[in-house]
Amino acid sequence: MSLLFGIGIDNFGELIRRGAHFVDKTAFIHALFDRSMTLVTLLTRPRRFGKTLNLSMLQHFLAKSIGNLPTRELFRGLAIEKSPLFEKHQGKYPVIFLTLKGIKATNFQQALADCAGILRRLYQEHEYLLQGALLTSDDQERFRRMLQQTASQSEMQTALLDLCRLLYQHYGVKPWLLIDEYDTPLHSAYLEGYYEEMVPFMQSFLGSALKGNDFLERAVLTGILRIAKESLFSDLNNLMVCTLFDTEYSDAFGFTETEVHDLLVQAQLTEKMADIQRWYNGYLCGNTVLYNPWSIIQCLSKAGALQPYWVMTGGTRLVQDLLAQADHESKKALEQFMQGKTIMARISDHLVFQHLGAGLESLLSLLLAAGYLKAVSRTLLEDENLWLCELSAPNQEVRATFRNSVLSWFSSQGAQSQFEYTLSALVEGEPEGFADCLQLLLTRIVSYFDASGQEPEKFYHGFVLGMMVHLSKTHSVESNRESGFGRYDVMIMPNDHSKPGIVLEFKVAYGSKTLETTAQEALQQIKDRQYAENLHARGVTRVLLLGLAFRGKEVRVVWDSN
Repeated sequence: MSLLFGIGIDNFGELIRRGAHFVDKTAFIHALFDRSMTLVTLLTRPRRFGKTLNLSMLQHFLAKSIGNLPTRELFRGLAIEKSPLFEKHQGKYPVIFLTLKGIKATNFQQALADCAGILRRLYQEHEYLLQGALLTSDDQERFRRMLQQTASQSEMQTALLDLCRLLYQHYGVKPWLLIDEYDTPLHSAYLEGYYEEMVPFMQSFLGSALKGNDFLERAVLTGILRIAKESLFSDLNNLMVCTLFDTEYSDAFGFTETEVHDLLVQAQLTEKMADIQRWYNGYLCGNTVLYNPWSIIQCLSKAGALQPYWVMTGGTRLVQDLLAQADHESKKALEQFMQGKTIMARISDHLVFQHLGAGLESLLSLLLAAGYLKAVSRTLLEDENLWLCELSAPNQEVRATFRNSVLSWFSSQGAQSQFEYTLSALVEGEPEGFADCLQLLLTRIVSYFDASGQEPEKFYHGFVLGMMVHLSKTHSVESNRESGFGRYDVMIMPNDHSKPGIVLEFKVAYGSKTLETTAQEALQQIKDRQYAENLHARGVTRVLLLGLAFRGKEVRVVWDSN
């Protein structure tokens, strides 16, 4: 049996009217009304977890009609229809619904123009207000400037507050305000270098509507990241923030195990359950285990074909950029995650953009919020307002993301084929070819200034280790572990023990010391400290020993076997 999914349709009304299969998430509406004293709710979830569809569902529940189409029949047979809330609240409110996902400008003025376009479309939806007698001449003029995209910046900053007031005057009922992807404008501003200009605008744009707005019934915002309260929502007292750490609304976004099982039964694909769990299961919200709904829908639409669907939608540029710039310590963490291992880290569940790139923990905090990691366990460090978390990659699909991020970076530098040749020569036991390819890579894509910091050895270690993470299907890659009488830099264990195991030691040639001498010292250290012992103990009979010496864009590799 083939289920008909509305792939790419995030408008609830269109989805239902087309007869597409809908996993009933109307319990989310019930949960919102159970918390009736919460004025503003902020819900952060990874991309492709159904945030837009859920907000659209809420919009259709609250409004009597949308686009002149009635909404009541859309909920026929859904769980919320059986609740007393249905008769009390369905179709009883004016609604302001907007998404900020279109604000991805490269400069502040273009971002304002994008925002003006969004506000124009929003005001067009409520253009009927101009026909009434309640608007003052000033209100009418301001309204027309919104329609004509000639409003001033200060008028745009109060546009949501003004529209709340006008709707309340018209209906005598306070409106709900629903904002999807509230954080996208700040992502773009940070990446493009106009964050300091964008923050004050967004503070006023959102703050005027959410703080002290006597014409607002309630507001719900969704996004990927929780922006630090002091940066965006200062002095907003009645704000409920629900991140992946919280139990509230934990099953509202994403598919639960029960929901996925029911889908597999209907699609007659229950024999695929174990594989689908391995590929797409593993996300955690509160204590609820979740699947990425985008991946499940795509998988079932293709008769259970297992592919990295979430990866192919493209990650956020913010994540991609930070992975590309990852330091030595971060690349070690990626290595652990790709091998299915866990690491302990202190995590913040809110984001301060200015701290991004400051180190491993800020990167891991972002990766967790964006859905690239899960917290297997967590303990609140109350004195520091941080969480001590045991982190891992959720599933096979995300591990593919980490592999692809490395390959994509080399590809973006025009060096993908060179990267592949370098790895192939290494694992096939061809050290001379590996040395030549590595030198070409360094020459083509590594700036001298990349390696000129206080700890250049860590840069080179991280650069090579970043390449190695792509071997996870065929090899186990470890670094800085004990073996023999010390700690090796990198060890590569083949799954097929007929292939060579590899030990690499890195050194930087300082002063008058030659690359050749430094590389020989690295090789001798491997031998003296018997770093190959772990590989022999695991049954690998052939071990390649590589000493690598670096200076700027130059590398010298010497080798031996053991």
